[in-house]
Amino acid sequence: MNSSKEKLLKKQIAGLDAKELLLSVDRIGMKDLVASLETEGYFKAQAAKKYHCNYEGGLVDHSLSVYVLFNELLDKFGLELSKDSRIIVSLLHDYCKVDENKKLGHAIESIRRIEIYVCLTYIEREIIRFHMGMYGTEEFVNMSGWGKSEYSLRDLTMAFNSGLPLLFYFCDHLTTKYIEPVR
Repeated sequence: MNSSKEKLLKKQIAGLDAKELLLSVDRIGMKDLVASLETEGYFKAQAAKKYHCNYEGGLVDHSLSVYVLFNELLDKFGLELSKDSRIIVSLLHDYCKVDENKKLGHAIESIRRIEIYVCLTYIEREIIRFHMGMYGTEEFVNMSGWGKSEYSLRDLTMAFNSGLPLLFYFCDHLTTKYIEPVR
């Protein structure tokens, strides 16, 4: 494990509590969603099997890391997104990772699970749906054989033109590459 990355991550997310943040969201069904997250093991799940935050509780560490960077960049660039939306997309974009037997694609499964309890806004759905960037496109999946196709390159390009999905993708990708440790 890279101890400098571990220190950077711990410093970045110090004092943040994922459950507390989620419960601060003013949305019908959020308490039930948090209860489901606890039951399904979200707070103990790994972010990945062999890559970033691949340890118990790693999914929460990853999500908080994305939350911090996403907030910093939204504020730095003067982009508007509500506090609730920032929390929802950052902490729940990888909700699907609690279940290895997901039937849908990565992001679509996360959206489906969230919307059992909480209605997402259009932009929240778009940010979560396209957070995998090129890795979720039909073209990449067909070329690599990795994962499940969730959208076309054309759809991704259109979503990224709106700005927020692109910024979130970069935050998710940058944290996994440069901040989060592998054990």
